[in-house]
Amino acid sequence: MSALPGADARALVAGRAAAAWRLDGKGPVLVLVHSAGGNARSFDPMLPHLEGRAVLVPSFPGRSGSDGPHPRTAEAAAAWLRAFLVALEIPRAIVVGHSVGGAIAIELALAQARGEARPLLDGVVLLSPGARLRVV
Repeated sequence: MSALPGADARALVAGRAAAAWRLDGKGPVLVLVHSAGGNARSFDPMLPHLEGRAVLVPSFPGRSGSDGPHPRTAEAAAAWLRAFLVALEIPRAIVVGHSVGGAIAIELALAQARGEARPLLDGVVLLSPGARLRVV
């Protein structure tokens, strides 16, 4: 298997280490949000196809290099992700959520609709988010 493009991105969120895989490129940053059982490596098969695009694939707390317990709700995970994006100075993003990552993406969009969220979302993409997620 060839090496993946990109590099590690690290920041402190609420005093704890947070990790992600990052590709530099053009356009709004695509933030790929993994499922409950996943981590930043969940999207490895997609990364070679996204070369040239700006991409960030975070690992949530308790997963693959990010410290702390895994967030217990999609709302808590969305708050953590917002803080991580701010720490990495990402002003705008398109969030792509897989499974529970879809619920996290929805929570980010709801927070933005309430005027609470930074960074600004340029779009939300849901990949197999499940039939029972709250949608407004």
